[in-house]
Amino acid sequence: MMRRLYSLLLLSVLPFFLIWLFSRMLLTKQYRRGFTERFGYVPRIDTDPDSESPISGPRVWVHTASVGEVLAAEPIIRSIASSRPDTVFILTANTDTGHAAAAEKMPFIMRIVQTPFDLPNCQRRFYSRIHPDLIIIMETELWPNMIYSAQIRNIPVIIANGRISDRSYPRYHRLRRFFFPILNGVTAFAMQSPIDAERMITLGAPPDRVSIAGNVKYDREHDLKPPPELQTLISDLGWTVNCRLLVAGSTHPGDEDQLFRVIKNLPQTGHHRFRMILAPRHLDRVDAIRARLTQAGIPFICRSDSARLRCGGVIDPASIRLVILDRMGELGRAYGLGHVAFIGGTFESVGGHNLLEPAAHAIPVLFGPHTFNFKDIAEKLIQSGGARRVTDADDLIRVLSMLFAEEAVRRDMGRRAFTVFESNRGAVDRHLAVILPLMPSVNHDDQTGSSGAISGD
Repeated sequence: MMRRLYSLLLLSVLPFFLIWLFSRMLLTKQYRRGFTERFGYVPRIDTDPDSESPISGPRVWVHTASVGEVLAAEPIIRSIASSRPDTVFILTANTDTGHAAAAEKMPFIMRIVQTPFDLPNCQRRFYSRIHPDLIIIMETELWPNMIYSAQIRNIPVIIANGRISDRSYPRYHRLRRFFFPILNGVTAFAMQSPIDAERMITLGAPPDRVSIAGNVKYDREHDLKPPPELQTLISDLGWTVNCRLLVAGSTHPGDEDQLFRVIKNLPQTGHHRFRMILAPRHLDRVDAIRARLTQAGIPFICRSDSARLRCGGVIDPASIRLVILDRMGELGRAYGLGHVAFIGGTFESVGGHNLLEPAAHAIPVLFGPHTFNFKDIAEKLIQSGGARRVTDADDLIRVLSMLFAEEAVRRDMGRRAFTVFESNRGAVDRHLAVILPLMPSVNHDDQTGSSGAISGD
């Protein structure tokens, strides 16, 4: 009954969402792709597009929200592919940036599509076209009709890298009677930490299905070599000599309010060679950031404008104090150019983003008050001495001044951050111990598969 009421509520708000979506599609390209996929209309998976032979391997549907979950899923997907090379992967994501990250990082995935609306007909149609044998849901994407559709088809569902943040838990707890039947439809919960596991059990997950597998983000393979074109741009700007560089990653407007104060005021403390690389979380905000920087009188250049600099354009290299990283996929490697990192979404109450990428480069990690999305990692980094929490721009200026003035302290802090990154690896193997036993040893020969009991259109 609760699921039906949920479906009716979702159906009632769908027209308003579609009006919003159509308006966004008219204004920006990022919402235009995959519109029909949201209704479950995806290409059928019948044959291998390369060999045109029938697909015989297991089909694994990996569901993600956005870029963060895609990157977390990557080491799991690659390890499954290594153990079961015949596996066919279908990945869904809610955002275009998630799609782009998946296509770049894992080109071997057969289908990368939009997540279908969590309505019975949309899910039924989607299942009938991809026929999954196993579903892996990253972190805490608990969609009732998606899970129910798997349950009635006897398809195993795994929550991987599961977590429940301090911010989300009270809301989930109030709705635990609603979530109980949903959680009962999940086969296994591979949670990040003991706290996450305890919270999931409290919400109604059967205790014998819950395990502590760790955070797979520790196990990502990090390319530590900076992007060549960005490295060239930094060199052309003269930043490789005596400069002190802060890389601010995945920033939001509230973060930028503080960071722009830092870039204007820190040089007044004697650090005249302070420079910044700013990587906004959402690239559709670049024009707004440019306008704000121009209004504030902060000289900047976009990463995409680097050719103008090399061709003798109007840009004066000596005046530039900030580079906007407006190319997707370069932030993780860009940390290797910095002396210190700041993680966005932490001055603003977003909950933070990936704290481990700069730690992999052995540089100090700084972040604001709001790290509820990465509570466990933030605490480990702080306790190790590899990270500092700052309250505002003035506090950030104070910490940066100290780190830039004391190289030994800065290097030691970076080494401590790297130790946290290195010592917590191994979560992927623990996830595979949960996932592989649930994969079919021999896949179906026809095209109905385990989900063929209920057909769609």
